Amino acid sequence: MTTPQSTAPIPAPAPSRRLAWLAAALGWYVLGAGLLSFMGWVLGVRRLTAWNGAISIQPNTALTATAAGAGLVLLAHGRRRAVVPFAVLIGLIGLASIFEHASGIDLGIDALLTFGRPWAGTATVAPGRMGLPAATSWTLLGIGLLAALGSRRDRQAGAALGIAIIVIAALSIIGYLFGANPLYTVAPLTAIALQTATMIAVAGAGLVAALPDSQPMRTLVEPSAAGLVARRALPFVIVVPVALGLLTIHGREAEWFDRGMGYALLVLTLIVVMSAVLWWCVGAVWAHERALAEASRTVRENEARFRQTAKMEAIGRLAGGVAHDFNNLLTAILSDAQVLAERLGPDNPLHTEAAEIEAAARKAALLTRQLLAFGRKQRSEPRVVDVAEVLATMDRMLRRLIGEDVELSTVTPAGLGRIRVDPVQ
Repeated sequence: MTTPQSTAPIPAPAPSRRLAWLAAALGWYVLGAGLLSFMGWVLGVRRLTAWNGAISIQPNTALTATAAGAGLVLLAHGRRRAVVPFAVLIGLIGLASIFEHASGIDLGIDALLTFGRPWAGTATVAPGRMGLPAATSWTLLGIGLLAALGSRRDRQAGAALGIAIIVIAALSIIGYLFGANPLYTVAPLTAIALQTATMIAVAGAGLVAALPDSQPMRTLVEPSAAGLVARRALPFVIVVPVALGLLTIHGREAEWFDRGMGYALLVLTLIVVMSAVLWWCVGAVWAHERALAEASRTVRENEARFRQTAKMEAIGRLAGGVAHDFNNLLTAILSDAQVLAERLGPDNPLHTEAAEIEAAARKAALLTRQLLAFGRKQRSEPRVVDVAEVLATMDRMLRRLIGEDVELSTVTPAGLGRIRVDPVQ
């Protein structure tokens, strides 16, 4: 006998579809931003190559971003084979730039598409050369795109590379937000344009979103307590410290408070906000656990009802089988009792005993019909019966069964009437 087993909830296909659209949207941003930046080099519009007016994105970086965006869009839409050439191209360009930085050898690929623009050498080791953060990030992205096409372990590695890409880009973006120049202006190590950092961060997020069966997306989309906490807390963990840090800097610049007071307010606000977020998540987990406990209780009750039903079904089958065999014996007893009564004749003193045997056999046959009905092997045969007569028959049968120390009293009101029913059931 098998019983229903409770299983862990499985993420529905809908979140994966939404993540696919999210990954595609992020890919389109990277593709469009890279293409727009490259058009700035073609048209000689520096504003398109340096969104904040400082460091320009290099043309090879812009083209690599365009290829990365195209690869992410194809990956999000399941065009696995078409992803491969873009992933290889991205990885090769990134590796070539890393080789140039490490060896000091110029491969002649940097200044090909600068079109002689005078801003090509800003914050770079050589005019047109991709910075080390961008080269490293694009190399990891190319490897990550290829890993996304492999086994589950490979896809998990691809998601980890996506996280690493986001961290590299976040270092530069935080530098721009807080005016930490060493995080984005040192040519041999950290030089990177603002739009390049945003494209890399978005590309890394797109790679992670395109792998919903790998961590961290698997936890973020699953309907579990861990997923609930992650979805609620992660935005605050990312946004709140940055926002409070910017507010602290603005307050210091406006001379609202001194450095010590600024740090104290920052720490106090972080404690209050994070505690509130934590308590909010705790409440959500508590409600989630209550729902799970209720569902578990319902499953246990259903399992108990199922077992009871199966037990009664087994008893019914057993009773039906026994009644069927017993009915065969009663058929012989009944026929022999009828023959005996006919041979003895009504004047024989033993005729009454033979009639009693026949009556008892008929009552036993009635009992077997009831057992067969309980075992669902007897068809229902409704007929019109007198309720008083049925009660009288039951009274006579019960008086033979109960002991002498039990007194049975049957009261049959007048005018009970007749009903249509199967007297056996």
